[in-house]
Amino acid sequence: MNTSFHSCVAVLCGLFFSAITYSQSIVQTSAPSEEWPIAIQREHKPGVIWWIPGSALTNRDTSYNLEQLSEAGFGGMSMVPIYGVHGAEDRFLEHLSPEWNREFAFVLREANRLGLWLDLTPGTGWKIGGPTVELDMGEQSIRLANGQLESRFNRAKVKRAAPGGAGLSIDPYSIHALNKFLSSFYERLTLPAGLAPRAYYHDSFEYGGNWTSELPYVFQRQHGYDLRNNAAELFNQGLDPERNARVQFDYRETLDSLHYQFVEALRSAAHEHGSQLREQAHGSPANILDLYALADIPETEVFGANRFGVRGLRREEGFVRRENDHAPLVNRLASSAAHIGGGKLVSSESFTWLREHFNTALSDIKPEIDSLFVTGVNHIFYHGNCYSPQDGQWPGWLFYASTEVNSRNAFWRDISVLNTYIARCQSILQSGEADNDVLLYWPLADVYQQATREPHIFLRVHNHEQWLTATACGELADHFSHTGVQFDFVSDRFLQNIQIVDGKLVLGNSIYKAIVVPPCQYMSTDSLARLSDLATAGAVVCFCAPGPSDVPGLGHLETRRREFQAVKLKLETDGLASSVDVEHVGQWLAQHGIENESLVGSGLQLIRRRVDQGVYYFVTNLSDQDFSSWAVVSRPFVEALRLDPMLGRIGRIENRPSQKEVFLQLASGESTILFLSNQQRNEVGEWVTWEADGREISIEGPWQVEFIAGGPNLPSNFETEELGSWTSSSASAESFAGTARYRCTFELTDACWASKLKLGDVRETARVFLDETLVQTLVANPFECQIPNLSAGKHSLEIEVTNLSANRIRDLDLRKIEWKKFYDINYVNLDYKPFDASAWPIRPSGLLGPVTLQPLRALTQ
Repeated sequence: MNTSFHSCVAVLCGLFFSAITYSQSIVQTSAPSEEWPIAIQREHKPGVIWWIPGSALTNRDTSYNLEQLSEAGFGGMSMVPIYGVHGAEDRFLEHLSPEWNREFAFVLREANRLGLWLDLTPGTGWKIGGPTVELDMGEQSIRLANGQLESRFNRAKVKRAAPGGAGLSIDPYSIHALNKFLSSFYERLTLPAGLAPRAYYHDSFEYGGNWTSELPYVFQRQHGYDLRNNAAELFNQGLDPERNARVQFDYRETLDSLHYQFVEALRSAAHEHGSQLREQAHGSPANILDLYALADIPETEVFGANRFGVRGLRREEGFVRRENDHAPLVNRLASSAAHIGGGKLVSSESFTWLREHFNTALSDIKPEIDSLFVTGVNHIFYHGNCYSPQDGQWPGWLFYASTEVNSRNAFWRDISVLNTYIARCQSILQSGEADNDVLLYWPLADVYQQATREPHIFLRVHNHEQWLTATACGELADHFSHTGVQFDFVSDRFLQNIQIVDGKLVLGNSIYKAIVVPPCQYMSTDSLARLSDLATAGAVVCFCAPGPSDVPGLGHLETRRREFQAVKLKLETDGLASSVDVEHVGQWLAQHGIENESLVGSGLQLIRRRVDQGVYYFVTNLSDQDFSSWAVVSRPFVEALRLDPMLGRIGRIENRPSQKEVFLQLASGESTILFLSNQQRNEVGEWVTWEADGREISIEGPWQVEFIAGGPNLPSNFETEELGSWTSSSASAESFAGTARYRCTFELTDACWASKLKLGDVRETARVFLDETLVQTLVANPFECQIPNLSAGKHSLEIEVTNLSANRIRDLDLRKIEWKKFYDINYVNLDYKPFDASAWPIRPSGLLGPVTLQPLRALTQ
């Protein structure tokens, strides 16, 4: 944490709180504060997945694209060369050719010049592979044929490959194949000294193979018997169901270990070449918690739109996917890996298919961000931005599954406000260490010993119920999440790394108070013995009934069973570990001094970070109810501060340290950061809390509406008494995407010490000016801003509203203008069908209101 916290807070609060009494009508601006307690660095800012169609890079267009990203508040890019654009073939560059290397070196230099990081996929498109992958290096699968195991090469290929990058995808269980591929890749990637990607990016596991040539030999070495003699059992067709399940466990454990070594080798190669590894472990048939922990930057993923209760948040059928694959517990596996492995960054591929193309508003994105933050993500990547040349016609070059985060999309005008919010939040969430209390053991053995038709289990986001959320562990984790128990998952591998210091469990850089084992059936002897040793050493260990009763797998079964029962008997005899019914685990935690966070029970969500000077709480309200109350927090403190990451304001909130209580107001859709300081901070100004005084002033027309930016053309200006969608003002306004300025005047008979300006229904962002001074740019619910010290008399109000680009895209398709001209999958809709916007309804645009002014009075407790 920045050591200048004291002086920064004093300067900022002095400026803000003295300004409230200043004689001008408006005193608050939305300009980013340079006095945020942690200086914003590039890794605090969000990144983008950055697709390069046809690898068609030029110096001029590279500079143009990167400058736009930098100016909009992005911190970096993850570059993925993909298929090209019809008609631009003369610009294509062969992957890793001398011309490609020259342009890529320029990309790295420009990124450095602009203070951006750059990550790179080791190949093109995704999965790892390409023209250097020979058949015996490619993916393999097995089947049961005439009672025997029969393997074959899949001839699976790289998806969405760029020119020069097409070819077979690699065997993800073969270090030999990987090393051979990487040797060629790094040999052909010729960069000047001192230039290298920040990280290499391994996308989510979409390989389909489940076999490698070495597997039978590795299997026999690990488990002591020949898998080939158990072919029927491997496919769950043996006569003994239990034996089938045990053989499948041993196979899955072998596959797990082979892919773990693959990722380990991938990381080692990245390090040898001066870069890190950013790894999406989900999708693989392996312990993804351990795989995430191998990465320098573990990365989770969200796909589709959540259902939030935030007032004013729209979820319109036809513009969201019917399926929602988002599971916060899956995201938490990536953050747990960083916490228990000593990592700093937890990234997320975010907002994929959040809405239909060009129908995503910044107000849709904001609650998704907050939802990710409370799972431990602190390094957001938008999905994403497509490189596009300056001379391209609107809407430029695009990617088929993207939230169109580019300068051709109307919301780009105000995206820097959201990015500043993200950067401020991530500066806090990357500071110090995670502050969770409980390690929740993940009994993957129960998953691996499920007898299924296929021998493998891919741990994908899309089937999370099978391997996490619908299991006993997942149900307990969900209970913890909803009752405010702060926890991380822990695996068998990481149980071995726990140290006991003063009765606390130290793992990575985190400190925990207890280990909880959810109801489970199977556990290795090594894990049970480790839990016994930890309990003996003074750790607080809880087994939720029913506890483990057997070892998994078939190899050396009777020997392992005897060892397991001996350890289990010792645990029961010593009585050092508790056994409780799962419905009583909350009471058990409380009895052992582990407090839950009561704010979560009030409909809020939170996550904590521990620093030397105290504890940060990031708190978000994703419910439909405003929160205004005293609340008990679990951490002791001397002083409580509130930090507003949207505006950069800081102040001391009302608090009762002796009762561990703070007074908090948080509107539906709003988020904040609390800092519970372990020392007095008398220099910090007060955070004033307000309540409505019972009046509400309607701001009526006439409104002058002027179109100021956007296209395809600026519609004619108009005047209106009633607020409504600007699309009804003219035919040209129906197809317009951009910004219109709404202007009116109003008069106050009495001065307002403080007031809240409420804009009602905004489609989609709003810059608010009062008396020609910028008050705030509003990009998400609630579309309200506070105005201090409004004098009596006349005032001018201007609101610059920017809409979606949906109506402009609709107009192109109605007129059958050719703009979808991409190779491969071209451009598809939410359901992966050919994209056509011509049947869309006209999307409401502009300031729909009603606009009101609500006088406030200070709330006293």
